[in-house]
Amino acid sequence: EVKIYNTDQVNNAKELNLRDIFEGNDTAKSILNDDNHPLWKEIIETVKDYNPDTVGISINFTMIAKAGLKIAELIKQWNPIIKVVVGGPHASIVPNETLSDKNIDFLVRYEGEDTMLELIQRKDIASIRGLSYKDTDGRIIHNEDRKFIENLDEIPFPKLKLQLKKISDPENNF
Repeated sequence: EVKIYNTDQVNNAKELNLRDIFEGNDTAKSILNDDNHPLWKEIIETVKDYNPDTVGISINFTMIAKAGLKIAELIKQWNPIIKVVVGGPHASIVPNETLSDKNIDFLVRYEGEDTMLELIQRKDIASIRGLSYKDTDGRIIHNEDRKFIENLDEIPFPKLKLQLKKISDPENNF
């Protein structure tokens, strides 16, 4: 069972926006360093309520990587058994740096639709193209790249019913 949780739409995100993060202002820094901030509490409570065995985090900009890694850290503090998978442009550009974080179990490089599906289907991780992970000795392994999807029209849009929380702004719907 898959659910989507858009943390850009959390109730407590009003205090933190991308401009703050990009500019590295004091508000963004204080929120990123405060595990008890209502933003993080809302995110982790949503994860707890759903209680997944795997969480995927998309890091779309390098400037928000710290926020994505903070979410991974809080998830692992709550339940270290949950597998945390990161993807997105930042993860694809600097996979070693991103995967070196102790709270990240897997990293999906480039287009992740098929890679993530195979990971969730529990296929042999060594055979999943586009996947990076740490072996039992902690070494980072990068499987062969996956070919890019040639016809993007073949990929279905995410279903709105998969949202854990309805997106309040219809302009931001899928």
